[in-house]
Amino acid sequence: MNSDNTDTLAKYIVLGIFLIIALVAIQYIFRNHIGMIEGLTNQKSKKKSGDNPLDDENDGDIITIAKRQEELARKTHKSLNMDSHYSHYSKIIENMDEWVNAKIVNSLKNVSREVHGEGKMEDIIRHMNELNTMNKFKVTLEDCTRYIDSS
Repeated sequence: MNSDNTDTLAKYIVLGIFLIIALVAIQYIFRNHIGMIEGLTNQKSKKKSGDNPLDDENDGDIITIAKRQEELARKTHKSLNMDSHYSHYSKIIENMDEWVNAKIVNSLKNVSREVHGEGKMEDIIRHMNELNTMNKFKVTLEDCTRYIDSS
């Protein structure tokens, strides 16, 4: 075999392996998500093409979904063991808040250095995006504090 045939054969082998991996990945995704899809559908919910779209015959489905969500929220809340772990959750939030504050100060320093040092606009925007992301995270921490306090 010459090198052109060897290169072509190698390309086909790599392509075949890639296709097999892609098919296995797609099959895995569908297999793991089909249960979720089946749980959200109902045989009675299929409408005929002439039905009025404003007539909702799926009220039972909506109620079932709402009840499932309520049950899931209750189980998740119960699994947190808020009574026995309240102080641990509070400490985690306090430590994360302290860490975020330190990261915000560091990012402010970086933005200032870039602006006054006539840095690239991409770097300035990157540091500003870091600041915005950390600020959103602080809001998340505040929401978590309110949640555990209300529990």
